[in-house]
Amino acid sequence: SSSDARVSHEHFGHVAALLCASLWAVSTVLFGAAAKSVDARALNLLKCGIGAVLLGGTSLALHDVPAFSPRDAAALSVSAVLGIVVADTGYFVALQELGASRGVLFIALVPVCTALFAVPVLDEALTLQHVAGMLVTLAGVVVVVRGRVAGAGRGRVVVGVVGGVLYCTSQALANVLTKSTDASLSPLALSTFRFIVGAAVLAAILASTKKGRADVVA
Repeated sequence: SSSDARVSHEHFGHVAALLCASLWAVSTVLFGAAAKSVDARALNLLKCGIGAVLLGGTSLALHDVPAFSPRDAAALSVSAVLGIVVADTGYFVALQELGASRGVLFIALVPVCTALFAVPVLDEALTLQHVAGMLVTLAGVVVVVRGRVAGAGRGRVVVGVVGGVLYCTSQALANVLTKSTDASLSPLALSTFRFIVGAAVLAAILASTKKGRADVVA
């Protein structure tokens, strides 16, 4: 029945969300180790380049290469710049300055920011349960991040927190823009488009400066 299909689809979304959180936790440990010796922008370009190749290959293999309308292409391009170029670079800065154990906490703020931005942009509603959950999440992040960060001065902590806040707000805006596109487009097609644009923009930014080129080579 249609109700059973809706429940099954909802459960699939829950499983996907849990899998996403688990993979982010593992990747954060790996990125945290790499961020100690690699420039944040160069690390982001490496991640985007690998992601674009893997996603692009999967899209071609599955013949999932749809035609994007000009509106969707524009929304996804802005989403890629915000969510991949700006947000992920800010995230790597947070990992460099705060460490993986604290930098990862900003991921918890992305759903909070996304829900807040979705109210005016997507006309979605917030319930008291949503607000209570947001407050608890925000309080937990503030308590942990304000704790002592071993080996880091105050200036580095501030830079890390700014990078983390930039990450969660930019990623949230990117999520809302992606959600506003044609619902018939598959998650694979959306991700492939965004990663290709993100990798191209990052490569252009790094190639435009001597330091950027040196960071990539290093």
